[in-house]
Amino acid sequence: MARPIKEGLDYFPLDTDIIHDIKIRKIMRSNGPQSIAVLLDLLGNIYGDHGYYMQWDDDVRFLVADDVGISEAAVDELVSKAIQVDFFDEKLFKKYSILTSKGIQKRYQKASKRKSGFCIQKPYNLIVNVHNNPPQGEVNDDNNPTASEVSDAESTRKESKVNKSKPKKTTEEPVPSPREKVLAFYQQNLGQPAPIVIQELDDWLEDHSPEWVIAALTIAAESHRQFPTARTVMRRWQKENIKTLDDIKADQVSWENRKTRGNQRKPPISVAPNSSFSDDDIPF
Repeated sequence: MARPIKEGLDYFPLDTDIIHDIKIRKIMRSNGPQSIAVLLDLLGNIYGDHGYYMQWDDDVRFLVADDVGISEAAVDELVSKAIQVDFFDEKLFKKYSILTSKGIQKRYQKASKRKSGFCIQKPYNLIVNVHNNPPQGEVNDDNNPTASEVSDAESTRKESKVNKSKPKKTTEEPVPSPREKVLAFYQQNLGQPAPIVIQELDDWLEDHSPEWVIAALTIAAESHRQFPTARTVMRRWQKENIKTLDDIKADQVSWENRKTRGNQRKPPISVAPNSSFSDDDIPF
């Protein structure tokens, strides 16, 4: 008998600045400093069990409370707050009583690309165009392909056959994706991004345009700073609902005006040649 395929992961990525995540800060403000321990325990169970979700029931509530050393009621309150701030997906929790999120599924997908049997069940899937790799012998969640899936697959095979026999000639340049635009700008102006930075840029691009992200990276580059500066700028923009390039321009004008008024009230300061920018030069 073949060894059963392990669904979960042996380890999962954790950002070094997780404590600064706005969702986690809201949870900690509402539920106290023990919130981090509870969230880490929940994430460990999610990634270690099915890999991208965890069934939520009375037994799990008891085990998490016992692990951390707090009451089950406190755990329940924290989970409710985590759902409220979108740390966990509310729709899937209400419908299936599971804890998961788009970010959790994306990290599971990245960690499981080379893993045999990697598959996110369709009812739980929050990722668009996820590349699932179902276990051998399984077709889909219903164990049977639908008529539309068969038709789509057949059409794809025919189209591929035609394309191979009659290759199309085109002079058009491929249009870079939003991700490629941002990474190209980063490499040209801030150097080669670390994998954890690339992952965070992907997260920002889920909710914002590449131009929005590049505007924050531009501020970091022009002030001779690195990605943490761009991250701080983007967090402020997100908090203040600055979404468009026009919003950003208006914010920059407002910041320049505030800076000018502040400098008029201050005595002139002599700056040595080749000195670095001060924190007053960064609009956040």
